[in-house]
Amino acid sequence: MKIKNLLLIFTLALFAKSFAQAPQAINYQGVVRNAAGKPYPNQNVALQISIHANTATGNIIYKEAHAATTNTIGLYALQIGRGTSTVGTFSAIAWGTSSFYMEVEMDINGGTNYVSAGTTELISVPYALYAQTAGSSIPGPQGPVGPQGPIGLTGATGAQGIQGLTGATGPQGPIGSTGATGSVGATGATGPQGPQGLTGAAGPQGPIGLTGATGSVGATGATGPQGIQGLTGATGPQGPIGLTGATGSVGATGATGATGPQGPIGLTGATGPQGPIGLTGATGSVGATGAQGIQGLTGATGPQGPIGLTGATGSVGATGTTGPQGLTGATGPQGPIGLTGATGSVGATGATGPQGPTGFLTNGSVAGNTPYWDGTNWVTNSSNIFNNGGNIGIGTITPDVSALAELNSFNKGFLPPRMTSVQRDAILSPAIGLVIFNTTTNCLNFFVGIGWNETCGTTIIPGYPSGSVFCNSPTVILDLLSPTTGKTWMDRNLGATQVAASSTDVNSYGYLYQWGRRTDGHQCRTSASTTTLSGIDQPGNGNFIIAPNSPFDWRSPQNTNLWQGANGVNNPCPGGYRLPTEIELDAERASFSAQNSSGAFASPLKFTQGGLRSNVGGSFNFVGSSGFYWSSTISGTDSRRLGFNSAGANLNPSTRADGYSVRCIKN
Repeated sequence: MKIKNLLLIFTLALFAKSFAQAPQAINYQGVVRNAAGKPYPNQNVALQISIHANTATGNIIYKEAHAATTNTIGLYALQIGRGTSTVGTFSAIAWGTSSFYMEVEMDINGGTNYVSAGTTELISVPYALYAQTAGSSIPGPQGPVGPQGPIGLTGATGAQGIQGLTGATGPQGPIGSTGATGSVGATGATGPQGPQGLTGAAGPQGPIGLTGATGSVGATGATGPQGIQGLTGATGPQGPIGLTGATGSVGATGATGATGPQGPIGLTGATGPQGPIGLTGATGSVGATGAQGIQGLTGATGPQGPIGLTGATGSVGATGTTGPQGLTGATGPQGPIGLTGATGSVGATGATGPQGPTGFLTNGSVAGNTPYWDGTNWVTNSSNIFNNGGNIGIGTITPDVSALAELNSFNKGFLPPRMTSVQRDAILSPAIGLVIFNTTTNCLNFFVGIGWNETCGTTIIPGYPSGSVFCNSPTVILDLLSPTTGKTWMDRNLGATQVAASSTDVNSYGYLYQWGRRTDGHQCRTSASTTTLSGIDQPGNGNFIIAPNSPFDWRSPQNTNLWQGANGVNNPCPGGYRLPTEIELDAERASFSAQNSSGAFASPLKFTQGGLRSNVGGSFNFVGSSGFYWSSTISGTDSRRLGFNSAGANLNPSTRADGYSVRCIKN
């Protein structure tokens, strides 16, 4: 089983103090977190503990497997020495003879795809176990202090030890009180002048000032003598415009001066605010009526208005009086009966007429022959309907004398009328003994006078593959339609003796198959195990094959084409059924009301928590707490499976030597 998240495992080993009789176990605790430091609460995990001798990669002298469940903060606890041993015996470890290293491996999904979480040297406390064989535990008298020995040479610095795992982040400590405010520091020296800032954007144009009043025109002074032409001075700034004097008399027209340069056009003033809306004027008089416009198109007919109530029925008029009965005429007298004439003599027999043409129907060969029209001619034989006047036979010329009608065939059946329960109940006055086939319940129904009785018979079990070895008896096959996916499944696991009554119903757990193996007996929960791998598709025995080494498959070399389709080489399902694909299993998982074991059981397929059988030692794990179901889909050297427990449900790859449940789907 591949673990997608990096596990950070923080462990705390608690060891028992040595006594005269040391307990054969070591307390061990750990916390399971993901790469983000978030713990896995209430998670079913599988662990494998290995003891290496002398070095961290030395020989494994002891190995055991554990199944554990984390608590709400991801903590789990176990006792090393009391797990399922797969290598060696814990009590046989000679703790006082050499160094020992402990390796912890974990599968976060509770399977057997272990990932190493690190190896740690056992420094001192476990050696308390040595006290079990160390002789008397009563301390002797204190011996005299020996002379000071010479100081030994300084030993070489040892190699840097392996970086320990980062401990969990402790809780946030309380916030300390705020310290007193420090005194204000001296003002620092003024820094150098910063660069000139960018020129700001031009501000908006200010309003144009009011025009001043026009002043009066001053008196014109006397003209002085013409002075010497001086140098032209620089043009001074434009002085303010003087007040305009009174208009004097028109003097002589002077010479026209040169035209000065065009001054710049002044800025356009801002638009003034919208003035108030004027009062509405009085309404004018009505104008003359215009000429008649063109006739508009006829509008669509509006919806039918409601039908009015029916008027009351008028009273029936009075019946008129009956007219008088006319008089009956008188009956005339009976005339006399005439005399009977004498009987005439018999005439002579006429001549025989000619033979008429042959009729359409031919004569039969034996009594009971019945003709039928074949589209061209009438055919008379006993192969369709035989009628001897007392009994009718279809397919026979010798109907049983106790039967009004007998049907006989070796390749056809009797087909009664087919209808639903609603259609059946609509039959008017059914006769006692009337028979129909009910398509609502898929059962024969017959009427007994006070109601309909139903008979469904016994389900016929289709054939399983030749050579199948069952643990008790073949699994009964009953179809179950999944309303969400529209797929038809068996209503129980292979090997189950009943439909699940709960997710922990032991009678519904069924077999545990290694991926790709046929029903050869290995799937039984009581089958023996072997470490001998198979080199062929069908091992020839019913042992559960243990495969603790990569690629963790019971077959070597691997074969990925064993469980694909109804015609798969080792398909364990009955005729017309096969293993589901990963996509088909995942579609059912997606329909769970909750993504956990409760949602799996609440689904129409009623998946159960039958656990698994380990590829490492053949032990049964997670029975009653997890469910695992194989698909036919491969994933590298693994195959895909559905897994679920109280914490979640998903599709993941898993080693093919593990034993999981199988639910067959109709092809």
